[in-house]
Amino acid sequence: MIEQICQDMEKLLQKSQNAMGIDYGLKKTGIAITDTQLKNAFPITTIKTSSTEILLKEINTLIIKYNVGLFVLGVPDSQSYDDKVFQEFGQMLRFATKLPLYFQDEYRTTREAQEKLSAAGFKAGKAERMDDQIAAKLILDDFLDKWRYLKLKISV
Repeated sequence: MIEQICQDMEKLLQKSQNAMGIDYGLKKTGIAITDTQLKNAFPITTIKTSSTEILLKEINTLIIKYNVGLFVLGVPDSQSYDDKVFQEFGQMLRFATKLPLYFQDEYRTTREAQEKLSAAGFKAGKAERMDDQIAAKLILDDFLDKWRYLKLKISV
């Protein structure tokens, strides 16, 4: 697993591709993208999750627009959620795109995103429209940190 993550991320660097972070939700889904150097993540949009087919179509459009080569899907690490829904969505995403997919713990990312938006002075309505894409950025940031740590660990 460790080697596979490092190999997939190195392929992205070689091809100047981006990773996409996804904060999947049954009502709305936040999307974030890395830069091609895989140093930073940026929130880009929130997609209304009216159906899985429409969501996958929207994501496919973003894959082309942002030259995406890998997905990081946030999965709650909590007993209060049924992660089967997230696993099924991940399988559909992987099947539809044929791109590598990694799961990342998203515990508290939406709450942290809401707190950051509130601290930045965003009003409730605007913050609610942006919290999922900020959460997707946090998910992607956590994954990038994990990859950097693994890369250092392997090189030592």
